[in-house]
Amino acid sequence: MKLWWRSHTDLLCSWTVVCKELVRACQNLGHEVWDSNETPRFPHQWIEVWWGAPKDWSWSGKPVVARVGLTLSESDQLIRSEQERALENLKLCDYLFVPTQSSLRAFYEMPLDKEIGLWPLGVDTERFQYTNRFIYADETFRFLHLGVTQFRKGSWLVPEAFIAAFDEGDNVELTIASHGKSPMWESLEWEYGNHPLIKFIAEAKENPARHYDGMHVFVSPHLAEGWGLCITEAMSLGMPCLVSRCSAPRDYFKPDFGWWVEMSGLYAPVRQCLTDTPGFWRLPDVHDLSDKMRYAYEHREECECKGKESAAYVRDNLTWEMGVTKALDWGFCGNH
Repeated sequence: MKLWWRSHTDLLCSWTVVCKELVRACQNLGHEVWDSNETPRFPHQWIEVWWGAPKDWSWSGKPVVARVGLTLSESDQLIRSEQERALENLKLCDYLFVPTQSSLRAFYEMPLDKEIGLWPLGVDTERFQYTNRFIYADETFRFLHLGVTQFRKGSWLVPEAFIAAFDEGDNVELTIASHGKSPMWESLEWEYGNHPLIKFIAEAKENPARHYDGMHVFVSPHLAEGWGLCITEAMSLGMPCLVSRCSAPRDYFKPDFGWWVEMSGLYAPVRQCLTDTPGFWRLPDVHDLSDKMRYAYEHREECECKGKESAAYVRDNLTWEMGVTKALDWGFCGNH
């Protein structure tokens, strides 16, 4: 199969990371790939695949085999100012895919008369290999919150829950790591940077797996996720996770792999993070997060078991190649 992969940016970000992984997976499966926005020779032999935000797609207009769109959303509706352009591009798809059930909601109620398929994203299990992180009982127990430090990720809840759960005499540490100094990262670093048990990191690393070195439990009290790359990477490495019981992880996470962070009765407007976007996000319960951080700290053997389970699940169900195969079998191979 000839797949012409297209994306709206070459800058290092989650969009490009996913695109590179999808291209690699297609190549590993034996498909011919053209990874460029430049038109390939004989475009009528190629399937044109756009990944990213629909407002940024720019279909070639060439007589290709099929036009395939793969996208996601962290909210139930798209940004108002982008909806018209996004809808134009979505209507041009012959096949449309999203990674999870939660992303479907943003597109189901749009005037699109087409079925939407699921195309799960994945993990490079060679790069993110399982290791037992719980060998030494007297080792400092380390929690990690990784990703862009921001409101949508629930980042401000992490140090609040951590401080409520632990005293300075506890052999424990929290790292809040971001690929750059976002406004919330700077705000949290100013507020908690002098705390002896909390570390702040704001740097990109060539090897993403190094972010997790020496860490034990991954913490994600997100308000919404389109997929959750860091969650699945941590799972693959054998880290039990604390994950909000909402959004994309409902498709692949369960208590065998860590603990759900229960949701509170409080809500916040989506526009607080995604400008000009209607709707509300439910907030995770910071007290429940705090209790479960403490529980994980006191139950290392259970953490070890959950880490083994999560790594095995990712290996058997969540590789990039498995997602590609599922999507190709669903639609544009003629099998649907």
